[in-house]
Amino acid sequence: MERPSKKSKLKQTKKPIMIAAVIVIAGLGFGGGMQFQKSRTSSTKPSAQQTPANPFAERNATGGLGKVTAISGESIAVEQIGTRRPTQDGTAESGSRTYKITGVTKITKSGKAATATDIKIGMTVMIQSSGNNTDATQIRISGATSSATPAAPTN
Repeated sequence: MERPSKKSKLKQTKKPIMIAAVIVIAGLGFGGGMQFQKSRTSSTKPSAQQTPANPFAERNATGGLGKVTAISGESIAVEQIGTRRPTQDGTAESGSRTYKITGVTKITKSGKAATATDIKIGMTVMIQSSGNNTDATQIRISGATSSATPAAPTN
């Protein structure tokens, strides 16, 4: 029997080492890419303790942000912010909506329970409605009115 030459022995040893090196490098690249992606996406997803960017992001919910134009114990009218769109005849759609305040409407101001009497004309509110889209299920009062003068910037 003929002994294998040093060259062929070296080739046989190099092949598995090269394959192992490629697998290790590919695994490290994949792992590094996964860690990089986690670091980019974890800061944009709210954790269980964080408040979501849109607290009204609930299935089948409608509503929006607006200035109060009328308020009573039974209803609230708002001029919705950011909803003025041109119609086919060239006029602007007002974005004004009226919502019913019912016994199940949750009203909050600065995170604390409030009532319809705490809402004043000119205040900015966030309203959530669902189902028939006219019953308010949640109203969040911002506390600021449109007549408030902004504070001067301090240096």
